[in-house]
Amino acid sequence: MKNILSFFLIIFLTICFIFSLIETLLYCNLFNLNSLKKQLEKNNFYSETYNLVMKNFSNYIDQSGFDENILEGIYTEEDVKNDINNILDNIYLGTNNSVDALEIKENLNKKIDELGVKNEYNQKAIDEFVDSIYNEYFNTIIKMEYENEISNSFLKIKYWVKNIIIATYIFIAILVVASLKININNIGISLISSGIFTVISYLYINKSINVSNIVVITDAMSKLIISIICAILKTYLFVGTAFITAGIIIICTHEELKKKIIFLFLTHFYKFRQKIYAIIKMNFF
Repeated sequence: MKNILSFFLIIFLTICFIFSLIETLLYCNLFNLNSLKKQLEKNNFYSETYNLVMKNFSNYIDQSGFDENILEGIYTEEDVKNDINNILDNIYLGTNNSVDALEIKENLNKKIDELGVKNEYNQKAIDEFVDSIYNEYFNTIIKMEYENEISNSFLKIKYWVKNIIIATYIFIAILVVASLKININNIGISLISSGIFTVISYLYINKSINVSNIVVITDAMSKLIISIICAILKTYLFVGTAFITAGIIIICTHEELKKKIIFLFLTHFYKFRQKIYAIIKMNFF
């Protein structure tokens, strides 16, 4: 009877360790606004998006009759960065930051007025040119009409994912306590099993998928997603190796030390996870 209970405890603990690792990594990388902004900065997402905006603006120059320098200074890279961050704040935090970019129209009209070319005959064409530039900016940055829907869905998903993570940790704590009463080595075996699964699945993913060739919408977006996936995979392998090491230590140490290690693990589980993840971010992100 004891062996059967141990068998099922090992299976459930292994599944929970793997599941908690995956959901924690996804939560910390995809649902953490500060982490995402750091990735944007690290991958030059703001500057590359700004360059794309200016490139798309220049597509309207030939038909307008203006020199390309008419677009210089109508909007800055810092303006683009602030708009992107405001959009992210609206989605991640449910805020209602205004992103109207009216400076584009104001600055462009001002530069056209300085040229003194506007008259009653070309007024309509110039207004259409200014509107085209303005609309192109939002088409490049984001489809604004979906922002509220994205934010509502995102916040609901984030809420449920967070609760699932908490529930998983509670379930792990219960299984660990049960293992302490039945066979303390169940915990070590579960850690080794989950670690082996993690390392093997990492090797399989790394071999099967060429992450560096992922292409999504724009080069800047592709580069960002590749960076996030690589960071997740590196952390995934790192923690998998740590699972194996911890499992071996638990199995190989004497009974009293095993209990102390596991007691420390239980009492500091959440803080331990946060500290480990902070160390991983410092090394890999």
